[in-house]
Amino acid sequence: RKINDRQYLENALKPQQSFTSEAASRNQIRTLLSSFFRERDCVTLVRPAEDEATLRNLKNVALTELRPEFQKGLATLKSKLYASLRPKAVNGR
Repeated sequence: RKINDRQYLENALKPQQSFTSEAASRNQIRTLLSSFFRERDCVTLVRPAEDEATLRNLKNVALTELRPEFQKGLATLKSKLYASLRPKAVNGR
């Protein structure tokens, strides 16, 4: 069954059933993230490049040289971020 990006995030934030202290700690983090970020969204990104040499040198690689799927996902991320930005208010202004 295929799920969208937001469903992927919500599934990742659901507490996992386990009795270990590590799982309890991870579940606490999931709960905190869910409570602090009531409005949330997710954009999944594929690896920017397929070969390891390019991945190790990403800072020197032009965006146009990266995988088209990554470029599309990055454009979606930027679009969602810019659409949700609000001007900063100081003292209600």
